[in-house]
Amino acid sequence: MLTGEALVGEHARLRERVQRLFARFEASVRQSLKVAQQQGGVAAGFDPAERARWLLTYASGSLALRGRVDARVSSGGDEGALLALLG
Repeated sequence: MLTGEALVGEHARLRERVQRLFARFEASVRQSLKVAQQQGGVAAGFDPAERARWLLTYASGSLALRGRVDARVSSGGDEGALLALLG
């Protein structure tokens, strides 16, 4: 449902609520990254807004993948490598 596939043909209000959920999630991540930046916990040139968008893209893609793939199928354990690319 969070990936939007289950919302096809559903009421627009429900789709808007899911979109707001993801917007709040992105805002929370962005704020956390801004705090890390202020505390010197990230490298120079770090853009919290851009990084939050990338992390949200990763999260929504993972949700979509898990929704289409049998839950018993292993992800291959490559989450660490993927997050390192984002980090």
